[in-house]
Amino acid sequence: TGDTGTMHLAAAVGTRTCAIFVGVGNPWETAAYAADHVALASRIACAPCQLNLECGYPACHEDFPPEFLGELLARLLRGTPLDDLPSLARADVYRTRRGADGLLDLEPLTRRAPAAHEMLAPVYRALFLERFERVPASVDALWRQAEARHGVAQRDWPRLLPDDLPTE
Repeated sequence: TGDTGTMHLAAAVGTRTCAIFVGVGNPWETAAYAADHVALASRIACAPCQLNLECGYPACHEDFPPEFLGELLARLLRGTPLDDLPSLARADVYRTRRGADGLLDLEPLTRRAPAAHEMLAPVYRALFLERFERVPASVDALWRQAEARHGVAQRDWPRLLPDDLPTE
């Protein structure tokens, strides 16, 4: 499915879903809010799109080869493990789960070098919870999470983060 109300209704009644996030969809915000669903997301620079931008060439639609989707869906229907799926060149495959904080989390099914925003996302989440929910942030827990999720030890962070922040 795409990121639709039907996907959320299916998940709400216990039907496992597999959603493709292209265009304006962002699985970190609107994937099925339940454990063990699958979300695919393009990693191209313009994803997710801006709401008011009309795309003349939706390149993100090419990020999910039909053969890959067929194999993925066959495995889901058979209940076969997804852990050894091949990596996609410009897209990620995630399994949904509840994080330790009870919120939606996405577990990557294939490992690759993380982008800077992926390394910083747990920090933003921890700061949000600390600021708005009064849940104390644990720096040690953030380091452990980064190492478990991305295989990045604390000493390796500086080489993955940008030297300068964008000015625009």
